[in-house]
Amino acid sequence: MASKNDNIEVSTVNVIEHGDSITEVVGMKSFMDTPEGNQLAEEYFSSCMLSHGGHSEDVDAAIEDGSFEGDGCVFLLTHST
Repeated sequence: MASKNDNIEVSTVNVIEHGDSITEVVGMKSFMDTPEGNQLAEEYFSSCMLSHGGHSEDVDAAIEDGSFEGDGCVFLLTHST
């Protein structure tokens, strides 16, 4: 068991929603950085994109770019440790 002073690192895949300003974080959802977690994050990112004016034919490119700018918002797909 880790003590209070131990640093614990968790690798995640994050879908971050920004409002009109890149400094305005509206929400963030994180998934474990595993093949399954990556798939879930990409599916969630896609659903966010499609519900904010995106088109299904643009999903793969947006996932590859890691960003989508839609109706008054920006979604980012990021990895962190």
